[in-house]
Amino acid sequence: MKPATGLALIEILVAMAVLAIGLGGTLRLQTWLRGSTDLSRQRAEALRLAQDSHESLRAYTSVADWTAIASSGPASAALAHTNTAYQLERNVTTQTDPRLKHVSTLLSWPDRDGQLQQLQLDTLLAGQDPMRSAALTLDRGAGATAGSVGTAASPRHALIPARAKSLGGGRSVFKP
Repeated sequence: MKPATGLALIEILVAMAVLAIGLGGTLRLQTWLRGSTDLSRQRAEALRLAQDSHESLRAYTSVADWTAIASSGPASAALAHTNTAYQLERNVTTQTDPRLKHVSTLLSWPDRDGQLQQLQLDTLLAGQDPMRSAALTLDRGAGATAGSVGTAASPRHALIPARAKSLGGGRSVFKP
């Protein structure tokens, strides 16, 4: 009987086919992971742009600036060190309370595959006169100290709840 020849060649071909299938799957996984990472980065950048837009609206310096806050059409919004072109659109509506404005910011951009992605961020803006914010720095009353509570002098530290019972000797207890 003759020994079987060529069997090793078939085994090598089968092993190479299995290896090629495994490498193809790994390559496809790597491509999918890169796309997902890219989309996550773009969403984070879009969120940062929307937050920056809202913060710039909150930085008004007078009531006239607050009343001038209005909707804006699609405008280009770009970040340094990125290759993504974002479009920012802002919709401002006055609420039933005239001191509040609802701001809806919509960012859209094409992803790596050319599909349109969108992110919407909503917030409310209060129309308080910025000059009133200075009242937070005013003295709370005659004899007030940095740790006083209320308008009159108090030996209680500001971080101790008002409902806490004094035990005397600088000690107190609080039971929620």
